[in-house]
Amino acid sequence: MGVVRTGESAYDKEMNKWDTPQRQGGMRPDTFQAFPAMLYKAHQRDNGQWAVNDPFDENWSRRCHMIVRDERELRQQLDNGWRPTPQEALEYANRFQQAIADAAAERHFADQRLSEKAQREAAAADAETNDHVPEIAAPKKRGRPAKVTE
Repeated sequence: MGVVRTGESAYDKEMNKWDTPQRQGGMRPDTFQAFPAMLYKAHQRDNGQWAVNDPFDENWSRRCHMIVRDERELRQQLDNGWRPTPQEALEYANRFQQAIADAAAERHFADQRLSEKAQREAAAADAETNDHVPEIAAPKKRGRPAKVTE
């Protein structure tokens, strides 16, 4: 059995106010307003899959979306990897991971021309993580620090 709304309760009056356009004294915008806008960013789950939303974990899902209030904030967040739709966010994350994988493959190819010692260091860096390693940090200089003369 459905609920009958007569328009006399406080709830009905509030809902009618939000359903009425502003030009008629209500709260609903008369035309499309671009802001505030929702942005999405894909994150990696514990199982390794990338996702934008999880219906069973609200705290995790909160990390995957944000609201921007103006054009400047929108541009800034788009530069930081946020996207206007969940599908675009997943595609962006996949392209980003593919770029990292390509860089790691190029590094592995270039490692073939390194000395044995350098190849062992590269293999050790790869063994430290399950992620792709697109570049290996240069080893720290050994020995005594340079003397500063004043």
